[in-house]
Amino acid sequence: MTADASSSPPATTPASDVRTVRLASAVDFAGFRRACRTLWAEQVAPERVVWQCADDVEADLFDAAGDIAAPASSPPPVHVPPSFVPLAESAILHRDPERFGLLYRLLWRLQVEPGLRGNPLDPDWQRADAMSQEVRRDLHAMKSSLHFRAIA
Repeated sequence: MTADASSSPPATTPASDVRTVRLASAVDFAGFRRACRTLWAEQVAPERVVWQCADDVEADLFDAAGDIAAPASSPPPVHVPPSFVPLAESAILHRDPERFGLLYRLLWRLQVEPGLRGNPLDPDWQRADAMSQEVRRDLHAMKSSLHFRAIA
């Protein structure tokens, strides 16, 4: 798998091979983690996953089959560097619609590409880090603004 792989399924992927993950909201980190564990347990490659948020998608009463269920057995362990979880917790708050696909692709690659852990120049690492930094800057600016208003 290459670092610049798209988070949307390639045109040659049959519709039955595509998994749709519907998260409860645009910031559903717990749901994202559960889905990642299930997808990894089932060895669903990132290019076969479409990520949606309940608050971004019009509900379709007849289209619930694509939702991810908990794995039937204990999934294989997922190993990530300590910096990955806080990075993902921040990046998931970004408004980029590709953030879930990027983070799952990065998680997948951390399992199958041992050299990725020590490569800060990897495009996926850099993109996720940039998203995380933007979120932290925005949160800091918002807190500063609220603090200023409280003083005034």
